Amino acid sequence: MERKIANEVVAVIRSERQKRSDRLNDEDPDFAYDQWLFTDEPFINEMCLMMLLALRHQVERELIFLAARANVGPAITRQQYHQNVASRREEIKRRGWANLIATLNLGGFAEWDDSMETLRLLANCLKHEPTQEPDENLLRHLGLPLTPEGPMIVGYLPLPESRCFREGLAKSVNLSKDADYCAIAEAFVNSANRFLEHVRQEAALATVTGAVSLFEFAC
Repeated sequence: MERKIANEVVAVIRSERQKRSDRLNDEDPDFAYDQWLFTDEPFINEMCLMMLLALRHQVERELIFLAARANVGPAITRQQYHQNVASRREEIKRRGWANLIATLNLGGFAEWDDSMETLRLLANCLKHEPTQEPDENLLRHLGLPLTPEGPMIVGYLPLPESRCFREGLAKSVNLSKDADYCAIAEAFVNSANRFLEHVRQEAALATVTGAVSLFEFAC
C-alpha cells in the first residue's frame, strides 16, 4: 500500500467515522451512546486495523524489493532484479528475515525495533489471535500491563473495542491517549514511509537497466 493510497484510505475511513457520528446527533442520547460504543466505533477501528495489517505487508514487500538491489554493483538487468526478488522471497520462507535484515542493516534504524516492530506484532495478533485480544508479545512490546489496571477489570477487550490498548498504541507513536484510530493509522503510515526512505538513502542500491517489453502483458 503506497503512501498516497494509504493516506487516501485513512481519509475515507475518517469520513465514514464523521458520517456515523453526525447521524447520531438527533438520536436519543442513550441509544446514540450504545450505537457508537458497541457498533460504529468498533467498525471504524476494525477498518483502521485492517489498513495497518496491509501496511505491514507493504513494508515487507518494499524491503524485499530493496534487498534485491542491494550490494550487487552499480547496475543489474531487469531480469536479474526479478530473479533476486524471487530468491529473497524464497530465502525468507526457508530461513527467515535474518539475512535481509543484515543486508539492509535494518537494526541501524530506530523505527525497525520501534514502530515497525509494533506493526509486525500487531499484524501477527490480528491474523493469529482467535479472540483478537492483544497477545503477550504485543503488550510487552508496548509496555502495557498483561491485565489492565482498574476495579473489576479482568482483561482486554478485542483490539477494535479496547480503550486501554488503543491508548497504549497511541502513546507508542507519540499521540495523546485520546487519539482515535484514524490518527493512529496516519501516524503509522508516516512512520513507515520515513523508515523506508531512510533505508533507501543508506543502502547501496543498483540501478535496474533494460526497457520494459511492450510485448509482455498480464491478466
